[in-house]
Amino acid sequence: MEDHEVECDPRFRLYLHTTVEPHSVPQSLAAYASVMYFQLFRADVEEDLLNRFMAHEKGRLEDEMNALRQVCVCLV
Repeated sequence: MEDHEVECDPRFRLYLHTTVEPHSVPQSLAAYASVMYFQLFRADVEEDLLNRFMAHEKGRLEDEMNALRQVCVCLV
């Protein structure tokens, strides 16, 4: 088998997911990868999603509030 280089987009990322804890990843594989270990509880995920939702909606709600203030000022 000949050695050859494979071209790929620099933005390409491959994510592998496993339930194996990091200390079980063989060193021969860990040497070529960034091994990250995440342990999340349901409450943590719910809080993160709620924070993201509120950050997304905050701008819309502020715009709506400012529009209502302008309408109220025009009526006075």
